[in-house]
Amino acid sequence: MEKKRKHEEVKFRHRFFHAFSKIIFWPFAKIVYRYEVKRSNIKKKGPFLILANHSIALDPAFIGLSFNAPVYFVASDQIFNLGFVTKLLKFVFNPISKRKSLSDVGTIKKMKRIIEEGGNVGILPEGNLTYTGKTAPLSPSIAKLVKFLNVPVIFYRTKGFYLSNPRWGVTRRYGKTVGGIKTILYPKDFNTWTNDELYEAIKKEFTYNCYDEPRECYRGKKKAEGLERLLFICPNCHKALTLRGEGEDIRCFSCGYQAHYNDYGYLEDGEKEISLVEADQKNKENLIAYLHKFTGEIIFKDKARVFISKQGKKEPQGLLEFNITPEGMSFAGDKLSCHYSYQEITTIAIQGKNKLIIYLSDGQTFFLVLDGLSSPYKYLLVFQYYKFKVNHKGEKTENTIDIHQLGL
Repeated sequence: MEKKRKHEEVKFRHRFFHAFSKIIFWPFAKIVYRYEVKRSNIKKKGPFLILANHSIALDPAFIGLSFNAPVYFVASDQIFNLGFVTKLLKFVFNPISKRKSLSDVGTIKKMKRIIEEGGNVGILPEGNLTYTGKTAPLSPSIAKLVKFLNVPVIFYRTKGFYLSNPRWGVTRRYGKTVGGIKTILYPKDFNTWTNDELYEAIKKEFTYNCYDEPRECYRGKKKAEGLERLLFICPNCHKALTLRGEGEDIRCFSCGYQAHYNDYGYLEDGEKEISLVEADQKNKENLIAYLHKFTGEIIFKDKARVFISKQGKKEPQGLLEFNITPEGMSFAGDKLSCHYSYQEITTIAIQGKNKLIIYLSDGQTFFLVLDGLSSPYKYLLVFQYYKFKVNHKGEKTENTIDIHQLGL
Protein backbone atom coordinates (compact mmCIF):
# COMPACT_ATOMS: atom_id res chain seq x y z
CA MET A 1 0.00 0.00 0.00
CA GLU A 2 1.31 3.44 -0.97
CA LYS A 3 2.14 5.59 2.02
CA LYS A 4 0.01 8.72 2.29
CA ARG A 5 2.04 11.86 1.60
CA LYS A 6 2.50 14.18 4.56
CA HIS A 7 0.71 17.50 4.20
CA GLU A 8 3.06 20.44 3.65
CA GLU A 9 0.46 23.22 3.73
CA VAL A 10 -2.80 22.07 5.31
CA LYS A 11 -2.33 21.36 9.02
CA PHE A 12 -4.73 20.29 11.78
CA ARG A 13 -3.78 23.33 13.83
CA HIS A 14 -5.19 25.57 11.09
CA ARG A 15 -8.63 24.04 11.64
CA PHE A 16 -8.33 24.59 15.39
CA PHE A 17 -7.25 28.23 15.04
CA HIS A 18 -9.95 28.85 12.43
CA ALA A 19 -12.66 27.66 14.83
CA PHE A 20 -11.13 29.61 17.72
CA SER A 21 -10.79 32.84 15.71
CA LYS A 22 -14.45 32.61 14.63
CA ILE A 23 -15.52 32.52 18.28
CA ILE A 24 -13.35 35.55 19.07
CA PHE A 25 -14.15 37.55 15.93
CA TRP A 26 -17.91 37.02 15.74
CA PRO A 27 -18.87 39.42 18.60
CA PHE A 28 -16.70 42.14 17.03
CA ALA A 29 -18.31 41.61 13.62
CA LYS A 30 -21.80 41.69 15.07
CA ILE A 31 -21.36 44.68 17.39
CA VAL A 32 -19.05 46.94 15.39
CA TYR A 33 -20.25 46.19 11.85
CA ARG A 34 -23.74 44.80 12.50
CA TYR A 35 -22.59 41.90 10.34
CA GLU A 36 -25.05 39.29 9.14
CA VAL A 37 -23.87 36.01 7.64
CA LYS A 38 -26.07 34.48 4.97
CA ARG A 39 -25.42 30.78 5.28
CA SER A 40 -25.65 28.28 2.45
CA ASN A 41 -25.91 24.51 2.69
CA ILE A 42 -23.00 23.23 0.63
CA LYS A 43 -23.31 19.49 0.06
CA LYS A 44 -19.73 19.01 -1.13
CA LYS A 45 -17.07 19.40 1.56
CA GLY A 46 -14.40 20.85 -0.71
CA PRO A 47 -11.82 21.86 -1.58
CA PHE A 48 -13.12 25.11 -3.07
CA LEU A 49 -11.73 28.20 -4.70
CA ILE A 50 -13.43 31.24 -3.15
CA LEU A 51 -13.56 34.52 -5.09
CA ALA A 52 -14.75 37.56 -3.13
CA ASN A 53 -14.99 41.31 -3.57
CA HIS A 54 -12.63 43.44 -1.49
CA SER A 55 -13.89 46.43 0.51
CA ILE A 56 -11.96 46.50 3.81
CA ALA A 57 -8.73 45.01 5.15
CA LEU A 58 -10.63 42.57 7.41
CA ASP A 59 -12.51 40.91 4.53
CA PRO A 60 -10.78 37.51 5.00
CA ALA A 61 -11.90 37.38 8.64
CA PHE A 62 -15.51 38.21 7.74
CA ILE A 63 -15.53 35.70 4.87
CA GLY A 64 -14.09 33.01 7.14
CA LEU A 65 -17.18 33.23 9.38
CA SER A 66 -19.20 31.50 6.64
CA PHE A 67 -17.02 28.39 6.45
CA ASN A 68 -16.40 25.56 8.88
CA ALA A 69 -13.01 24.72 7.37
CA PRO A 70 -10.05 27.11 7.13
CA VAL A 71 -9.67 29.27 4.05
CA TYR A 72 -6.10 29.88 2.90
CA PHE A 73 -6.12 33.43 1.53
CA VAL A 74 -3.77 34.95 -0.98
CA ALA A 75 -2.26 38.00 0.73
CA SER A 76 0.09 40.86 -0.10
CA ASP A 77 3.74 40.03 0.41
CA GLN A 78 3.92 43.03 2.75
CA ILE A 79 2.56 40.97 5.64
CA PHE A 80 5.53 38.64 5.18
CA ASN A 81 8.01 41.33 6.27
CA LEU A 82 6.72 41.83 9.81
CA GLY A 83 9.12 39.66 11.79
CA PHE A 84 7.42 37.82 14.65
CA VAL A 85 3.94 38.80 13.41
CA THR A 86 4.70 37.12 10.07
CA LYS A 87 5.85 33.94 11.82
CA LEU A 88 2.66 33.93 13.90
CA LEU A 89 0.42 34.43 10.84
CA LYS A 90 2.19 31.62 8.99
CA PHE A 91 1.82 29.26 11.94
CA VAL A 92 -1.84 30.07 12.58
CA PHE A 93 -3.31 30.73 9.11
CA ASN A 94 -0.60 29.93 6.51
CA PRO A 95 -1.52 32.75 4.07
CA ILE A 96 -0.32 32.61 0.47
CA SER A 97 2.15 35.34 -0.46
CA LYS A 98 1.73 37.41 -3.62
CA ARG A 99 3.36 40.62 -4.77
CA LYS A 100 0.75 43.29 -5.41
CA SER A 101 -0.15 43.82 -9.09
CA LEU A 102 2.43 41.26 -10.24
CA SER A 103 1.99 37.65 -11.29
CA ASP A 104 3.80 35.08 -9.17
CA VAL A 105 4.43 31.46 -10.16
CA GLY A 106 5.23 30.53 -6.56
CA THR A 107 1.80 31.78 -5.49
CA ILE A 108 0.05 29.52 -8.00
CA LYS A 109 2.12 26.49 -6.99
CA LYS A 110 1.24 26.96 -3.33
CA MET A 111 -2.47 27.30 -4.19
CA LYS A 112 -2.28 24.03 -6.10
CA ARG A 113 -0.60 22.24 -3.18
CA ILE A 114 -3.27 23.46 -0.77
CA ILE A 115 -6.05 22.31 -3.11
CA GLU A 116 -4.40 18.89 -3.53
CA GLU A 117 -4.21 18.56 0.26
CA GLY A 118 -7.94 19.29 0.59
CA GLY A 119 -7.71 22.94 1.67
CA ASN A 120 -9.87 25.84 0.49
CA VAL A 121 -8.15 28.74 -1.27
CA GLY A 122 -9.51 32.29 -1.00
CA ILE A 123 -8.68 35.05 -3.49
CA LEU A 124 -9.68 38.69 -3.52
CA PRO A 125 -8.97 38.93 -7.26
CA GLU A 126 -9.22 42.71 -7.53
CA GLY A 127 -5.91 42.74 -5.70
CA ASN A 128 -6.76 45.82 -3.68
CA LEU A 129 -9.51 47.56 -1.76
CA THR A 130 -12.18 49.29 -3.81
CA TYR A 131 -12.04 53.08 -3.88
CA THR A 132 -15.57 53.56 -5.24
CA GLY A 133 -17.75 50.63 -4.13
CA LYS A 134 -17.58 48.98 -7.56
CA THR A 135 -15.47 45.91 -8.28
CA ALA A 136 -12.51 46.34 -10.61
CA PRO A 137 -12.46 44.41 -13.90
CA LEU A 138 -10.63 41.12 -13.49
CA SER A 139 -7.61 39.95 -15.44
CA PRO A 140 -8.47 37.31 -18.10
CA SER A 141 -5.82 35.11 -16.45
CA ILE A 142 -8.35 34.29 -13.70
CA ALA A 143 -10.02 31.86 -16.13
CA LYS A 144 -6.76 29.96 -16.64
CA LEU A 145 -6.23 29.79 -12.88
CA VAL A 146 -9.73 28.41 -12.31
CA LYS A 147 -9.16 25.67 -14.89
CA PHE A 148 -5.72 24.89 -13.47
CA LEU A 149 -7.04 24.44 -9.92
CA ASN A 150 -10.08 22.55 -11.26
CA VAL A 151 -12.30 22.75 -8.17
CA PRO A 152 -15.74 24.30 -7.55
CA VAL A 153 -15.60 28.10 -7.53
CA ILE A 154 -17.58 29.88 -4.81
CA PHE A 155 -18.50 33.49 -5.56
CA TYR A 156 -18.71 35.17 -2.17
CA ARG A 157 -20.12 38.65 -1.81
CA THR A 158 -19.92 41.15 1.02
CA LYS A 159 -22.23 44.17 1.09
CA GLY A 160 -22.26 47.38 3.10
CA PHE A 161 -18.59 47.50 4.04
CA TYR A 162 -17.65 50.16 1.53
CA LEU A 163 -20.34 52.56 2.73
CA SER A 164 -19.53 51.68 6.34
CA ASN A 165 -15.77 52.15 6.06
CA PRO A 166 -14.71 53.57 2.67
CA ARG A 167 -11.06 53.30 1.78
CA TRP A 168 -10.65 57.04 1.39
CA GLY A 169 -12.47 57.86 4.64
CA VAL A 170 -11.17 59.07 7.98
CA THR A 171 -14.12 58.05 10.18
CA ARG A 172 -16.41 55.03 10.45
CA ARG A 173 -20.12 55.12 9.53
CA TYR A 174 -22.67 52.81 11.09
CA GLY A 175 -25.05 50.62 9.14
CA LYS A 176 -25.79 47.04 8.13
CA THR A 177 -23.20 44.74 6.52
CA VAL A 178 -23.85 41.33 5.00
CA GLY A 179 -21.77 38.46 3.64
CA GLY A 180 -22.68 35.22 1.94
CA ILE A 181 -22.28 32.83 -0.96
CA LYS A 182 -23.77 34.14 -4.19
CA THR A 183 -23.28 31.21 -6.55
CA ILE A 184 -21.08 28.15 -7.12
CA LEU A 185 -19.55 27.21 -10.46
CA TYR A 186 -18.60 23.53 -10.89
CA PRO A 187 -15.82 21.94 -13.00
CA LYS A 188 -18.31 19.72 -14.82
CA ASP A 189 -19.68 22.91 -16.33
CA PHE A 190 -16.68 25.15 -16.91
CA ASN A 191 -14.36 22.42 -18.22
CA THR A 192 -16.46 22.31 -21.39
CA TRP A 193 -16.03 26.07 -21.94
CA THR A 194 -13.27 27.98 -23.64
CA ASN A 195 -11.16 30.32 -21.51
CA ASP A 196 -13.02 33.28 -22.99
CA GLU A 197 -16.40 31.76 -22.14
CA LEU A 198 -15.27 31.01 -18.60
CA TYR A 199 -13.88 34.52 -18.19
CA GLU A 200 -17.20 36.04 -19.24
CA ALA A 201 -19.05 33.80 -16.77
CA ILE A 202 -16.69 34.79 -13.95
CA LYS A 203 -17.09 38.48 -14.76
CA LYS A 204 -20.87 38.15 -14.74
CA GLU A 205 -20.95 36.50 -11.32
CA PHE A 206 -18.21 38.61 -9.74
CA THR A 207 -19.04 42.15 -10.88
CA TYR A 208 -20.67 44.24 -8.16
CA ASN A 209 -21.58 47.87 -7.61
CA CYS A 210 -22.77 48.83 -4.13
CA TYR A 211 -24.89 51.61 -5.66
CA ASP A 212 -27.03 48.99 -7.43
CA GLU A 213 -28.27 47.77 -4.04
CA PRO A 214 -31.38 49.17 -2.29
CA ARG A 215 -30.43 52.34 -0.44
CA GLU A 216 -29.22 51.85 3.14
CA CYS A 217 -28.45 54.57 5.66
CA TYR A 218 -24.89 54.75 7.06
CA ARG A 219 -24.69 57.49 9.65
CA GLY A 220 -21.52 58.99 11.02
CA LYS A 221 -19.60 62.17 11.71
CA LYS A 222 -17.19 63.95 9.36
CA LYS A 223 -18.21 61.58 6.58
CA ALA A 224 -16.67 63.68 3.78
CA GLU A 225 -13.24 63.99 5.37
CA GLY A 226 -10.68 62.20 3.23
CA LEU A 227 -12.67 62.46 -0.02
CA GLU A 228 -9.73 64.33 -1.53
CA ARG A 229 -7.90 60.99 -1.55
CA LEU A 230 -10.39 59.89 -4.22
CA LEU A 231 -11.39 63.16 -5.90
CA PHE A 232 -8.48 65.53 -6.49
CA ILE A 233 -9.53 67.47 -9.62
CA CYS A 234 -12.29 70.04 -9.08
CA PRO A 235 -15.26 69.18 -11.36
CA ASN A 236 -16.06 72.88 -11.69
CA CYS A 237 -12.79 74.77 -12.22
CA HIS A 238 -10.73 71.65 -13.14
CA LYS A 239 -7.80 72.66 -10.94
CA ALA A 240 -5.77 69.93 -9.23
CA LEU A 241 -5.48 69.45 -5.45
CA THR A 242 -7.96 72.20 -4.58
CA LEU A 243 -10.67 69.94 -3.10
CA ARG A 244 -10.99 69.33 0.66
CA GLY A 245 -13.39 67.13 2.56
CA GLU A 246 -14.67 69.00 5.62
CA GLY A 247 -17.38 67.61 7.88
CA GLU A 248 -20.13 66.37 5.57
CA ASP A 249 -19.09 68.42 2.51
CA ILE A 250 -16.35 68.55 -0.07
CA ARG A 251 -15.26 72.02 -1.15
CA CYS A 252 -12.93 73.62 -3.67
CA PHE A 253 -10.92 76.38 -2.01
CA SER A 254 -10.18 77.87 -5.44
CA CYS A 255 -13.59 78.35 -7.08
CA GLY A 256 -15.95 77.70 -4.15
CA TYR A 257 -17.55 74.53 -5.58
CA GLN A 258 -19.31 72.50 -2.86
CA ALA A 259 -21.09 69.14 -2.68
CA HIS A 260 -22.67 67.34 0.28
CA TYR A 261 -21.86 63.70 1.08
CA ASN A 262 -25.05 62.14 2.42
CA ASP A 263 -25.85 59.13 4.61
CA TYR A 264 -26.46 56.93 1.55
CA GLY A 265 -23.00 57.40 0.06
CA TYR A 266 -23.94 59.91 -2.64
CA LEU A 267 -22.67 63.39 -3.38
CA GLU A 268 -25.47 65.94 -3.54
CA ASP A 269 -24.39 68.42 -6.20
CA GLY A 270 -27.16 70.98 -6.48
CA GLU A 271 -30.39 69.12 -7.26
CA LYS A 272 -28.74 65.87 -8.41
CA GLU A 273 -27.15 62.94 -6.61
CA ILE A 274 -23.89 61.49 -7.88
CA SER A 275 -22.49 58.10 -6.84
CA LEU A 276 -18.78 57.94 -6.13
CA VAL A 277 -18.44 55.55 -9.07
CA GLU A 278 -19.66 58.36 -11.32
CA ALA A 279 -17.62 60.99 -9.50
CA ASP A 280 -14.47 58.88 -9.84
CA GLN A 281 -15.02 58.42 -13.57
CA LYS A 282 -15.46 62.17 -14.02
CA ASN A 283 -12.34 62.79 -11.92
CA LYS A 284 -10.32 60.49 -14.19
CA GLU A 285 -11.63 62.21 -17.30
CA ASN A 286 -10.66 65.58 -15.83
CA LEU A 287 -7.22 64.23 -14.94
CA ILE A 288 -6.69 63.05 -18.53
CA ALA A 289 -7.54 66.54 -19.78
CA TYR A 290 -5.26 68.07 -17.13
CA LEU A 291 -2.32 65.87 -18.17
CA HIS A 292 -2.91 66.42 -21.88
CA LYS A 293 -2.43 70.15 -21.29
CA PHE A 294 0.32 69.88 -18.68
CA THR A 295 3.53 71.72 -19.65
CA GLY A 296 5.25 72.03 -16.27
CA GLU A 297 7.90 69.87 -14.62
CA ILE A 298 6.41 68.40 -11.43
CA ILE A 299 2.82 67.14 -11.61
CA PHE A 300 2.37 66.15 -7.95
CA LYS A 301 4.73 66.05 -4.98
CA ASP A 302 4.57 64.99 -1.34
CA LYS A 303 6.63 64.30 1.73
CA ALA A 304 6.84 60.58 2.40
CA ARG A 305 8.57 58.17 4.75
CA VAL A 306 10.44 55.88 2.39
CA PHE A 307 11.69 52.31 2.79
CA ILE A 308 13.58 50.25 0.23
CA SER A 309 13.24 46.47 0.18
CA LYS A 310 16.26 44.47 -0.92
CA GLN A 311 16.02 40.69 -0.64
CA GLY A 312 13.05 40.94 1.71
CA LYS A 313 14.61 43.41 4.17
CA LYS A 314 13.23 46.95 4.49
CA GLU A 315 15.82 49.69 4.87
CA PRO A 316 14.47 53.07 6.10
CA GLN A 317 15.51 56.09 4.04
CA GLY A 318 13.90 58.74 6.21
CA LEU A 319 11.48 61.49 5.24
CA LEU A 320 11.99 62.36 1.56
CA GLU A 321 10.38 64.60 -1.01
CA PHE A 322 8.72 62.43 -3.63
CA ASN A 323 7.42 63.70 -6.95
CA ILE A 324 6.02 62.47 -10.22
CA THR A 325 6.78 64.13 -13.56
CA PRO A 326 6.08 63.38 -17.24
CA GLU A 327 9.45 61.55 -17.28
CA GLY A 328 9.15 59.43 -14.13
CA MET A 329 9.40 59.51 -10.33
CA SER A 330 12.03 61.17 -8.16
CA PHE A 331 13.18 61.06 -4.53
CA ALA A 332 15.23 63.73 -2.77
CA GLY A 333 16.58 63.76 0.79
CA ASP A 334 19.68 63.52 2.95
CA LYS A 335 20.06 59.74 2.58
CA LEU A 336 18.75 59.27 -0.95
CA SER A 337 18.43 61.24 -4.16
CA CYS A 338 17.41 59.40 -7.33
CA HIS A 339 15.13 59.37 -10.36
CA TYR A 340 13.45 56.46 -12.15
CA SER A 341 11.95 56.63 -15.62
CA TYR A 342 8.67 54.92 -16.46
CA GLN A 343 10.66 52.29 -18.36
CA GLU A 344 12.47 51.43 -15.11
CA ILE A 345 9.26 51.11 -13.09
CA THR A 346 7.47 47.79 -13.54
CA THR A 347 4.28 48.78 -11.75
CA ILE A 348 3.01 50.51 -8.63
CA ALA A 349 0.33 49.55 -6.14
CA ILE A 350 -1.53 51.06 -3.22
CA GLN A 351 -1.72 49.59 0.27
CA GLY A 352 -4.25 50.80 2.81
CA LYS A 353 -5.20 54.46 2.80
CA ASN A 354 -1.87 56.22 2.40
CA LYS A 355 0.85 53.77 1.31
CA LEU A 356 2.36 53.45 -2.15
CA ILE A 357 4.49 50.54 -3.37
CA ILE A 358 6.79 51.00 -6.37
CA TYR A 359 8.24 47.92 -8.08
CA LEU A 360 11.38 48.53 -10.14
CA SER A 361 12.66 46.42 -13.01
CA ASP A 362 15.97 45.84 -11.15
CA GLY A 363 14.13 44.00 -8.36
CA GLN A 364 14.05 46.81 -5.80
CA THR A 365 10.80 47.77 -4.13
CA PHE A 366 10.10 51.22 -2.69
CA PHE A 367 7.54 51.63 0.11
CA LEU A 368 6.14 55.11 0.67
CA VAL A 369 4.02 56.26 3.60
CA LEU A 370 2.43 59.55 2.53
CA ASP A 371 1.62 62.33 4.96
CA GLY A 372 -1.88 63.15 6.20
CA LEU A 373 -4.70 63.01 3.66
CA SER A 374 -2.44 62.89 0.63
CA SER A 375 -3.78 60.63 -2.11
CA PRO A 376 -1.69 57.68 -3.33
CA TYR A 377 -4.47 57.16 -5.89
CA LYS A 378 -3.40 60.24 -7.87
CA TYR A 379 0.10 58.82 -8.28
CA LEU A 380 -1.25 55.50 -9.49
CA LEU A 381 -3.44 57.17 -12.10
CA VAL A 382 -0.68 59.46 -13.36
CA PHE A 383 1.71 56.50 -13.52
CA GLN A 384 -0.80 54.53 -15.58
CA TYR A 385 -1.28 57.46 -17.95
CA TYR A 386 2.43 57.82 -18.73
CA LYS A 387 3.17 54.09 -18.61
CA PHE A 388 0.49 53.62 -21.26
CA LYS A 389 2.14 56.33 -23.38
CA VAL A 390 5.54 54.66 -23.02
CA ASN A 391 4.12 51.26 -23.98
CA HIS A 392 2.31 52.78 -26.97
CA LYS A 393 5.23 54.90 -28.21
CA GLY A 394 3.90 58.23 -27.06
CA GLU A 395 0.45 58.01 -28.57
CA LYS A 396 -2.24 60.06 -26.86
CA THR A 397 -5.73 58.64 -26.67
CA GLU A 398 -8.83 59.54 -24.73
CA ASN A 399 -8.62 56.11 -23.09
CA THR A 400 -5.09 56.59 -21.80
CA ILE A 401 -6.20 56.22 -18.20
CA ASP A 402 -7.93 53.08 -17.09
CA ILE A 403 -7.36 52.33 -13.42
CA HIS A 404 -7.69 48.62 -14.16
CA GLN A 405 -5.28 48.25 -17.09
CA LEU A 406 -2.22 47.93 -14.87
CA GLY A 407 -4.05 46.84 -11.75
CA LEU A 408 -5.14 48.84 -8.74
